[in-house]
Amino acid sequence: MLLRCLVLISTAAGILAAADSKDIHKTFPLDSHGSVTIDTYKGSIRVTTWDRNEVDISVRIEEDGEVFAQSVRRADVRFVTSPSDVRMKSDSQWYFLDGVQPLYQYTVKMPRTANLRIKDYKSESDISDLSSDLQFNTYKGSLQLRNFTGGLTVNTYKGDIRADFAAVTAPVRIDTYKGDIDLRMPRDGKFDLLTDIGRRRGDPDNDFARYVRTSNSRDRIHRSQVNGGGPEVRLRSYKGEFRLRAR
Repeated sequence: MLLRCLVLISTAAGILAAADSKDIHKTFPLDSHGSVTIDTYKGSIRVTTWDRNEVDISVRIEEDGEVFAQSVRRADVRFVTSPSDVRMKSDSQWYFLDGVQPLYQYTVKMPRTANLRIKDYKSESDISDLSSDLQFNTYKGSLQLRNFTGGLTVNTYKGDIRADFAAVTAPVRIDTYKGDIDLRMPRDGKFDLLTDIGRRRGDPDNDFARYVRTSNSRDRIHRSQVNGGGPEVRLRSYKGEFRLRAR
C-alpha cells in the first residue's frame, strides 16, 4: 500500500512538472510616435515605457492550470511590423476538442510617446508612464493605468478600469455596460465632464463637483466644466459604477 501511494505521488508530481510553457522574445525598431497593437484573449499584459525607438516584447505562453488544458505546442504569437507600426496577436490555433486555451503573458517595453491599442477578452492589463493615445477594448478584462498623460478610449462590457492621470491633456472616452470605473485626476485639472450613466443611476461619485463652474443637463446627459474646462472627459454606462477622484 505504501509503495502504491509513493508511486501515485511521484506520478502526480511528474504530471505537474510536465506542464507546457513556451517563451518568445522579440525586439523591433519603432518610431517614437508610431503605434503598438496587442490582440489577445486571456492572460496578462504588462506595458512600461522608455525613451528608445524600439519595442521589446517578451511573451510566456503557458497552460492555464484548468482540467483539459490545451497544450502550448501549437500556440504562437504572430508579428506584423514596420518602422511605424508593431502588431502582435496571440495565435493558439484552437479547435473545439483541443481543451482550454493557454494563457499569454505579455511584457512589453515601448516608446513613451507611441500610441497603444489593446484588443482583449479577459486579460489583466497594467500600463505605466504612457504619454500618448491608448485604445483599450475588452469584454471582461481589467486595466490598471498608472501615471498617464495621453488620450484614452475604453470600450468594455463588464471590465474593471483603474486609471491614474498625471495630467488631463487629451480627450477621455469610456463606454461600459456594467463595468466598475475609477478615474483619478489632478485636483487642478481642467476638463469638460460629460456623463450619460443611465436613467436611474444619477451622477457619478465625483470629487470635482465643488470645482464645477457651469453645468447643464439634457435628458440623461449631464455636462459640466471643471476648473474652467478643457479636453472632454466622456463617461457612458448603462448600469456600471463610476468614481472620479481628485489627486
